Amino acid sequence: MKQERGLKTALFFVVASALFIAGANMAYAFGGPDGERNMDRRAERMAEKLNLSDTQRDQFKQIHEQGRGEGQAIHEAMQKNRDALHKLDPSAKDYAKQVARLANEKAELVKQMVVHRSEVRAEVHAMLTPEQREKATQMRMERKGKGMRSGDGPRGNGECRYR
Repeated sequence: MKQERGLKTALFFVVASALFIAGANMAYAFGGPDGERNMDRRAERMAEKLNLSDTQRDQFKQIHEQGRGEGQAIHEAMQKNRDALHKLDPSAKDYAKQVARLANEKAELVKQMVVHRSEVRAEVHAMLTPEQREKATQMRMERKGKGMRSGDGPRGNGECRYR
C-alpha cells in the first residue's frame, strides 16, 4: 500500500515535471521581451520568401493577429497553472491529488495550444497558392534541419557517441 502510494507520488512528480518543461518551452517560444517583435519579423520574412501578394499579406497579418490573441490567452492560463504548481505545499496531505489536478489541467492547455497552432497553420495554408504551399513546406523542412534536437549529437540523426 505504502509502496503503491510512493509510486503514484513519483509518477505525479514525473508528469508534473514533464508538463512544466513543456510549458516552459512554449512560454519561451511565445515570450521574452522581444517575443512579439521576433514573431513579426519571422512572419515578414516568410511573407517575403513566399512572395505573398498584398491581399495575402493582409490575410496573413489578420490570421496571425487573431491567432496571437487566442494563443496569448492559453499562454496566460499556462502561466497561472505553473504558478499554482510552484505554490503547492509538498507536505500537504492532498499534495499528490493537487499535482494530478494541475497536471491534467496543464495537459488540457497543451492540447489547446497544439490545436490552436494547427488551426492557424491550416488557415495560412488555405490562403496560399499551390506553389507557395510547396515553398512553405520546403522552408519548414529546412528550418527543422537547422536546430539541434535532444539526442542529436555530432553525427546528427539522433546518433550518440556514448552508446
